[in-house]
Amino acid sequence: MKKPIHFALPIILAAGLSACSSGEEAAEAPAEGGAEQEQAIEPPVEQPSEEASNGSPNTGTSITMDDSNTQRSEEIPFRSFELEVDYEGMANSYEADYSKAANNLTTEIDDEVNGQHLSGQEAFDQLQPILKDMQFTANTPEEEVIQEVLQAFNLQNNYEEFELEAELTDGSRVEVEG
Repeated sequence: MKKPIHFALPIILAAGLSACSSGEEAAEAPAEGGAEQEQAIEPPVEQPSEEASNGSPNTGTSITMDDSNTQRSEEIPFRSFELEVDYEGMANSYEADYSKAANNLTTEIDDEVNGQHLSGQEAFDQLQPILKDMQFTANTPEEEVIQEVLQAFNLQNNYEEFELEAELTDGSRVEVEG
């Protein structure tokens, strides 16, 4: 009678370990001398969700759309605003991104000129008063758009490259390269 027990015991243990392993490999090999040792199985570590509570990827630039942020974002005449101004030398640029779609608002500032990187609420708090006062439209001459943006962001005129892509709330687009 001992042989069927010895034969059934490893099968029962293997089935039990397989059911509890949740995809992680468990040591099932018998220890030296033929006796089996119990192996502790670590439960899987819960990973943080890759999605924010609003269902969009959590990039660190998304903002919670509370009443205050909703009201402040409605003062901005853009659905999106992407600015990149490059100056002479490596790692010497200014970038600002703002994007609003439904209940999702993302903002980021990468200011290599002054060594500052902001995202999320901090970037929004800095961008909102600048963007809400912008007056250019799709019909504004490019040079006027460039001068308005440089002045609003307090940037120097001696840039090497200027790129702006903006979509206004009326759906019109402004694209400037200089």
